[in-house]
Amino acid sequence: MFTKEQLIAKLELIIEEERTAIPLYSKYSSDQFFFRGFSLEKVAKMKEALEILRVDSQRHQEYFEALLSDIKASPKNVY
Repeated sequence: MFTKEQLIAKLELIIEEERTAIPLYSKYSSDQFFFRGFSLEKVAKMKEALEILRVDSQRHQEYFEALLSDIKASPKNVY
């Protein structure tokens, strides 16, 4: 079980991790030096994977921000 404050702290950490990951995925997907030495086919697959990760992280961030807002607004103190 978590207290409200503990859960809020965990969610804030998770949100920050997702927020930090999004620019990294974007940076590497457009960095030609990062892909040097790989075939065009592999580069396309890696870029596709990075885009999926970026979109997923954005969605996770939005989900956890909504959850954090709900928990902060709730009178409940134990989860």
